[in-house]
Amino acid sequence: MENSPIDTSVLAPVPIKFYGVSLRKLIIFNVLTCRFYTIYWFCKNWLMVREVEQEDILPIARGLFSIFFCIELFEKIFLRVKIEKKQVLSARGLGWLYIFLSLTGAVISRINFMPPIAHLLALLILVSTTLPLIYVQRAINLNNKNLDSSFEPENNFSGKEKVVLAVGSVFFALLIIGYIAE
Repeated sequence: MENSPIDTSVLAPVPIKFYGVSLRKLIIFNVLTCRFYTIYWFCKNWLMVREVEQEDILPIARGLFSIFFCIELFEKIFLRVKIEKKQVLSARGLGWLYIFLSLTGAVISRINFMPPIAHLLALLILVSTTLPLIYVQRAINLNNKNLDSSFEPENNFSGKEKVVLAVGSVFFALLIIGYIAE
């Protein structure tokens, strides 16, 4: 069976209000928690899909194994967004970019004897995996604004989120110290 993009002329998508978070919050959380926030981000969006489309899915599994499900989620999001300007990247292209960056980062971080420049590259890839998510989050926020004109992305940090950021920041700092120490 050929793996082709979703045909929007046949399918009238049910509106979904996805997880709306500010780009600032997405970037800060994703980088400082060393991408653990990505699992939460995917889970929240898959929960919205499950709730509205009545799909029999496990959002936590789709969050943990996001490289296997990101293209499907990105397509569901982009299917619902009316973007006036021409898209530079497709949902599928962003998905493949996310997969490539995630796998490349995982491989580089597992190399035992890396020259110092490779540590910098690993850190850069860790941060760059956020780029496809930024583009998708912009689409989500536009979708949510189209559904509810009073929508504002979540921008403030709750007490629990501040604790997560503090722990993530310590972990991130230890990661950098570990790179420098080698």
